[in-house]
Amino acid sequence: MPQGHKTGGTVAAEVKMSRMSHAGAFLLLEGKDDVRFWRPRRHGECELVNGEGKQNVVDGIGNLDAAGFRGALGAVDDDYDSIESVEIGSPNHVAHGHDLIEILRIGLMRVLGDLPASTGTAEIARVLRAAISKEELTATNFVGSIRSWEVRNRPYAVLAA
Repeated sequence: MPQGHKTGGTVAAEVKMSRMSHAGAFLLLEGKDDVRFWRPRRHGECELVNGEGKQNVVDGIGNLDAAGFRGALGAVDDDYDSIESVEIGSPNHVAHGHDLIEILRIGLMRVLGDLPASTGTAEIARVLRAAISKEELTATNFVGSIRSWEVRNRPYAVLAA
């Protein structure tokens, strides 16, 4: 379900227009929380795009693929698609599921053990985003999928070295 005013078409158009001034990769994400999570972990030449919903990211990548656009990767939540045998449909689209649940589990264990009960939600969110180490994140299948995409789509880089 769309979260804002964007559609897959407007997401694709935003990326195409941004290409005029940006030669690097584009990482299309479902929402602002995903953008906040990936901002400190992205390659300096990767522009993050808030797709305002999973379907917008999927459709946006489909539109970009159809136009022969290179350098855009869509990253969305699996939402049980793999269990229900829903095909991703594009080599420029990756889905994450249990990897990020495990990251949250590790983060929650750290947060619940270290923060006072009076800690606000904004502080908890900030700590959760920072709780996962680079090594733990790098070991996930999801990051492996992004790294595989980077190899197939050189010179575009999504993740920081």
